[in-house]
Amino acid sequence: MNLFRHILISLFFFGAAIAAPPEWEDNPGAYQFTASMTAAVVLNEGQTGDEGDMLAAFDESGIIRGLATALEDVPTGPYEGTTLYEIQIRSNNQGDNISFKYYKASVDIIINLNQEYSFIINDINGNIEDPVILSNTDPFSYNISTLQAFYYIYEVNIDGNIINNEDWIGAFNGQICVGARKWDTSSCGGGICDLPVMGNEGQIYTSGYMEIGELPTFKIYDQSEKKYYDALPSENYPFANLQFYNINALSGGTLGCTDPDACN
Repeated sequence: MNLFRHILISLFFFGAAIAAPPEWEDNPGAYQFTASMTAAVVLNEGQTGDEGDMLAAFDESGIIRGLATALEDVPTGPYEGTTLYEIQIRSNNQGDNISFKYYKASVDIIINLNQEYSFIINDINGNIEDPVILSNTDPFSYNISTLQAFYYIYEVNIDGNIINNEDWIGAFNGQICVGARKWDTSSCGGGICDLPVMGNEGQIYTSGYMEIGELPTFKIYDQSEKKYYDALPSENYPFANLQFYNINALSGGTLGCTDPDACN
């Protein structure tokens, strides 16, 4: 195993050990009015709500307008036994546009949910019998930036098995997805697909995206197993606008060396 891969694996396991939830904090004292929402979160694997997950509401400036409380093991009704979320959404103005993000703790990623809400003072949205559905059934989501780099990846595998055309690859800067695509090599020139990676152009919708010189990290989503894998590239390149890079292999599954005699 070469030095580069030793370093990548060491950094990966160090990062996994210190992974922490996003620093989302509610600020009730800053707002005069509230609206309430009871919601079910639906992702690609179905309704979700695991230990450590978080749901938050945001305004158009990216400021948190509410942080949800998990209602675990709902006791009755069509959602019995599942986790719902109760959130107080805050504002000083009628009509503020509110969006939602979900932190999935088990894979340490933040997912943009598709639904938006126009704030109404003292509004009540949903209940445990009929919650609002907040969803994003794509395994990865990101915003388009005018700053982009392209990483051409020649082989993508999970434990040595080439992924299929329904699986996905995502690029990340920390917990934030900065690029993704379904890995359908039949639609790519010569069977080699590129992964677009987005940079921070200084707008709220690209906040936390790649800065010049930063290295992206990668995840694989196995559609058939409904499972995410952290993935290591055979080589990696720092982000730079309008650059094109070649990566020989991206490997997920059991990361590291499984043969002690070969770990040199």
